[in-house]
Amino acid sequence: MVDLGSGASREIEDFMLTRYACYLIAQNGDSRKRPIAFAQSYFALQTRKQELIEDRMQLQARLEARDRLKVPKGVRLDLKSKVKSVTFRKF
Repeated sequence: MVDLGSGASREIEDFMLTRYACYLIAQNGDSRKRPIAFAQSYFALQTRKQELIEDRMQLQARLEARDRLKVPKGVRLDLKSKVKSVTFRKF
């Protein structure tokens, strides 16, 4: 029930919105209204937070890949004996 200005009350229908629907309403709403300004700020912060998390995950994956490629100490790579000699005189 919602109280009206005339003193009467009326029942209104509630809606359950998805997060994306809330985002669209906030982005297209009037930022002079406090709830809309708050929602815009909230979504901006959450977006930045997600960007930082994704950056951190990419950095972690890169570091793990680098560690897998690292040559252990004491192991000597003798690539010279494994590489075939090629000359390019004909160019």
